[in-house]
This record gives sequence, structure tokens and C-alpha cells, in this order.
Amino acid sequence: MMERKRGVSPVVATVLLIAIVVVLAIIVFIWIRGLVGESITKFDGENVKLVCNKVDFQASYSNGVLVISNSGDIPIYKIKIEASGKGNSDSSILIDQWKKNGLNSGDTYSGHIPSKLQSESYDTLNLIPILLGKTSGGQATYPCDSDGYKISINK
Repeated sequence: MMERKRGVSPVVATVLLIAIVVVLAIIVFIWIRGLVGESITKFDGENVKLVCNKVDFQASYSNGVLVISNSGDIPIYKIKIEASGKGNSDSSILIDQWKKNGLNSGDTYSGHIPSKLQSESYDTLNLIPILLGKTSGGQATYPCDSDGYKISINK
């Protein structure tokens, strides 16, 4: 007797192929959407990454008091402080006593840095501006990825 070989019917094969293509299309769509991300804009639709290059501020630190002066035209929403030195590092967002709408052009902030950054093991502060921009869903913050403004802490 001859054995009869059985295979997948053409209808089932077609349905499987369509299902595989749909699943692959969804995976590619989600992957590309994650790569592109949502654009944050500021000032008449200008990309916030380009605006970061225009941020201009001065800062000084003495006896635990940090003074920041916005000398540019770009409002600074918040400041991220990265403390480093002697093999240690930590960071904090400056929100203590910070103005609700940020530091506008010509404004000055004077206050203490967060206590966790006042350790004797830190000798450098890196101040990174955080800007507030617009997205299709409302407002969003954007930390500038520049080197920031470095201050040596002389204790």
C-alpha cells in the first residue's frame, strides 16, 4: 500500500502568510515609531535641540549658595545639577525655591543646592538647563544634552 502524503491546504497557507505579514508590519511600525519619537518645539516651531545651543547663563557657588543668572533670551525651566568628584557622582533637579515658570531672561536665582549634593566627596557641579517646549500632546521638558556649565566647588 502506498502512503499518501498530506500537506497544508492552499487556503490555510494563504491565511498563515497574511497573518505573518500583518504581524511583521505591526512590529516594524512600533519599532520605527520608537526611533522617531515625538518632536519637542519651542519658539515658533523651532526644534528644542537647536534652542539649547542659544541658552546663555552664568552661575557661581560659594558657601553652599548657588547663584544662577539667565543672561540669554531663552527661558530656563529648571536646572539639573550633576555633582562629581573623587570617584563619586550624583544628580538632582533644582526645584527648591525655583520659580514656577522658570528663569526668564534677566532673572537671577539664589539658593542652596540640594543637601545630598553638598557632600565633601564632590568637587565639581555641572549645571544642565532644562527647557519647556510644546508637543502635540501639550508641554514637555527637554534637558539640553550639552556639556553644561561647570563650577568648581572650593570647600
